Amino acid sequence: MRVERGARLARVLLALGLATFTALAVTWARDRAHAWQTPHWPPNGAVPLRGEPALALAGARRAITAVAVNPACAHCLEIMQALADSAALRITDRALVALIVDTPLRPSRLELAPVRAPAVVWDSAGVWRHRWGRRRYGEVFRFDAHGLPDDSPRVSNPIEEVSKP
Repeated sequence: MRVERGARLARVLLALGLATFTALAVTWARDRAHAWQTPHWPPNGAVPLRGEPALALAGARRAITAVAVNPACAHCLEIMQALADSAALRITDRALVALIVDTPLRPSRLELAPVRAPAVVWDSAGVWRHRWGRRRYGEVFRFDAHGLPDDSPRVSNPIEEVSKP
């Protein structure tokens, strides 16, 4: 009788595992098949929180490096800090902007205090996640002076990029 219970439990656990795997696979496939918008600057519904609004939203006709930052994410803040301290960024004359994401309410000054960027913009409409299909905090976006994605070569890890001599 114990063997039957154990076998039954094993079958139930196997079925639950397969159902979970199938659900994740279907969700992943649907996400990959979705036609996401190409990122552009400024995102619709962007609200300037700190820094010069023209710089933050229009780029003041400068190329922009934007970082998706959630103020509660230590990794995001580390990337933002590294980019803010980057001499390479200053040499290229790219504007650095923190794009505050996944915060349904306007962040307070206290919440934004650790975000080191000349300009901070809040994604109030959730464009980063719901229209661009992005999910990785700390992701770095590069836009040209017209707000279009800048496809120039770059290092994928900004911390490695700025720590090189």
